[in-house]
Amino acid sequence: MTTSSASPDSRAATWIAGALGVLPFLQVIPIDFDRTGALVLLLPALWAGRRHVLLALREIFGGAFAATAAPRGNALVAALVSVGGLATMIAALRADQPAPAFVTASEWVVLGAVALIAGRIARVDAAASRRMLLGLTVGAAAGMVAMWSWWLASGRGGVPMYAHYRHLGLH
Repeated sequence: MTTSSASPDSRAATWIAGALGVLPFLQVIPIDFDRTGALVLLLPALWAGRRHVLLALREIFGGAFAATAAPRGNALVAALVSVGGLATMIAALRADQPAPAFVTASEWVVLGAVALIAGRIARVDAAASRRMLLGLTVGAAAGMVAMWSWWLASGRGGVPMYAHYRHLGLH
């Protein structure tokens, strides 16, 4: 598979790389968009790589999605994903504020689906893998430099009071 054409795999890898490069810069928006921005930025990657999600689910869960049973190594992964999904649903339903809980849970689902897409594309296309890794490293480095530059230029001192991983561009 080549990445020179506009194949769905190439488009998905490009969207993932672009989103990884942009995510750290969402922290300067005054609302809490840096947490939900991934939902918007990764939707095109999710659409372009949607077949990889289904294939990965077949690999993990087997039986219900395919004619053959899941390999033994995937049984533990399937159990962990199932228990984690059930725990997330229960936690969101029982939350004091279920709407934000479900937004966070949906973001986890989108991020998990994009991780499945990225993993499957990386296995079959080395150039797409490098492009996604480049998006991650450039985004993290540029986000960290931008954040610290903004912080130091604002006169707040050399150490931030609120040292959250999002402020370092490490999404």
